[in-house]
Amino acid sequence: MSQIKPLPSTLQCVAIEELFEIPSRIPDDLQALKLWIEQQAHLTARTDDQFLLQFLRGCKYSMERAKEKIERFYTMKIKFPETLGVYDLNNERFRQVARLGCVAPLPIPLNGDGCRLVMGHFNYNPEEYRVEEIYHVGSAMYEIFTIDDPYACICGIINIDDMSRLRKRIFICSTLEDLKQHIPLKYLPEYYGGENGTMEQHIKALEVKFDEYREYFQENVNYGVNESLRQEEESSDVDKLFGLGGSFRKLEVD
Repeated sequence: MSQIKPLPSTLQCVAIEELFEIPSRIPDDLQALKLWIEQQAHLTARTDDQFLLQFLRGCKYSMERAKEKIERFYTMKIKFPETLGVYDLNNERFRQVARLGCVAPLPIPLNGDGCRLVMGHFNYNPEEYRVEEIYHVGSAMYEIFTIDDPYACICGIINIDDMSRLRKRIFICSTLEDLKQHIPLKYLPEYYGGENGTMEQHIKALEVKFDEYREYFQENVNYGVNESLRQEEESSDVDKLFGLGGSFRKLEVD
C-alpha cells in the first residue's frame, strides 16, 4: 500500500460505497493483475500500483474488465499513435498546441469534492493545427489524471465544451443559464462569470503537470503490444472493440 496515494476521507467513502473498493484487499488485487500481465507474451504494461489501481477502480474491481481495459489501453496507443501515443512532452509543437488552451482542467472540482471539470475550447485555427494534435494533448492530460487526480479517478470527469464556432451545427446548451442548471456558476471559469480560474492559470497549471510527468511519458515508449506475439485465438482487431455503434464508425453522407 506504500506506493498508493491515500484518498481524502470523502473520496474514500465514495470508492468504498460506489466502486466497491475494499482497502484491505487492494494488495492482493494488484498482485493478481500483475501476475496476469506477466503471463501475456504480447503485452508489456506498466505495473505501478497507482497506475493499475485506477483500472480496478474504473471497472468497480471486476478483474476481467480491468484486464480488458489494460489490453485496450495499450492496443489503441499502437493503433492510433497520432492521438494516443504520447511520449515526448518536451516537443515544441506539443507545447505550442497545449498553450492554445483547447483542453483545460479546472482547479476546483464540482461542488468542491466531486467530478473533475474540464473545459474544451474549439478555438484553434484548423488550417494551422490538426484535430489529431488537439486530441494528442488531451490524451496526455487524461493519462495524467489516472495517477494524479483522485477526483477524476473516483468521481469521474465532466467535459464542458465551448462550441460557439460550431453552434450552427451542434446544440448542447443554448445559453449560460442552461449550463448553470447543471454546473453552478461558482465552478465555471472566470471568463464565464465563475470563480474557477482564468484561461492563463489553466494553461500554466497544465504545463506544470506536463513538466512533472515528462519522464513518465518518455518511459511509455517501453510499453505496448506486439501483435506478432499475440495468441491466434485472441482478436487484434481494434474495430471490434467499438462494435457497430462505436464512436469511430465511419458514416457515409450523401
